[in-house]
Formats: sequence, C-alpha cells, structure tokens
Amino acid sequence: MIGVVIPAHNEENHIHQCVISIIEAANHPDLNGMPVRLVVVLDACTDATEGLAASAGAMVLNVHHKNVGKARGAGAELPYEPGDFVVFQPVCARIFPSLQHAMG
Repeated sequence: MIGVVIPAHNEENHIHQCVISIIEAANHPDLNGMPVRLVVVLDACTDATEGLAASAGAMVLNVHHKNVGKARGAGAELPYEPGDFVVFQPVCARIFPSLQHAMG
C-alpha cells in the first residue's frame, strides 16, 4: 500500500485539485491495483478545506497542532503494514499520472 499524507491548514483554494491529482495517479495502470490511502490532515482549519477534501475522495483527520511537522506525524501514525510506503505531499503540489513511478 501507498499512504499519501497531506498536511493542510486553510487550503480551500488548493485542496480539491491536489486530491484529484493524487486519485488520478493512484489509478494509473502501472500500479497494478496497489491500494493507495489518501489522508488530508486538517490542522486547525477554519475554512472549507475539510468538506472539499472529503468530497474529492480523501479521508480527513482533524488535529489542532498549528504545526506542519506534528500534522505530518499525525498522518504517519495511521496503521500501515511493514513494506508500505508513506509519502508526504504538500497541498500546493500536484502529482501527475506520469510521475506515479515515484510512488510505486
């Protein structure tokens, strides 16, 4: 499995496109159906980030650290299996399907 953790604080202007790009990359045929868990860690968000991330298909986790490192850590604490990959993705970046090899 590939875990993709996106720490976010009030990112309503970017989160939808970021999540969609990861979902598209996760469905790339070269991954051979490898499961991808996408979680947006909402760090003290006060805008529409949560609803936009969830409606785009991401799992959301709410924390109140006001610290990107701690938000990443919260996402990393989710249950993963030995051999899984965990990727930390900035919300302002997009993953294009042609770059899926970096995830696989």
